[in-house]
Amino acid sequence: MCLGSDANVRLLKGEGHPWLTQEERRYIVGSIKYVKQALITTGSGWVDADPEIRRLQPDIYVVNEDGDQGGKREYCQKLGLEYLVLKRVPAPGLPRRSSTVLRGF
Repeated sequence: MCLGSDANVRLLKGEGHPWLTQEERRYIVGSIKYVKQALITTGSGWVDADPEIRRLQPDIYVVNEDGDQGGKREYCQKLGLEYLVLKRVPAPGLPRRSSTVLRGF
């Protein structure tokens, strides 16, 4: 699993982002039992994980609906990666939230 660096998230989303530091986000994602390893990306722009993708050679590239932009679909097609977009759906009974909405951006 690769997460955007603080600098790249700020570049893409603006000042005040990210809400949690890259190390906090890496720790949270790394705590998920199905995640073998959580890495901070070293590239920049929408396809900031390119260096890690070329090194790790995954079969699948997964993004959420917000991340489905910036030429990622075409990038994956060129590399022969399956491209999967996940919907943000809260658990039953919970409201839909995002850190952007919580902070009022």
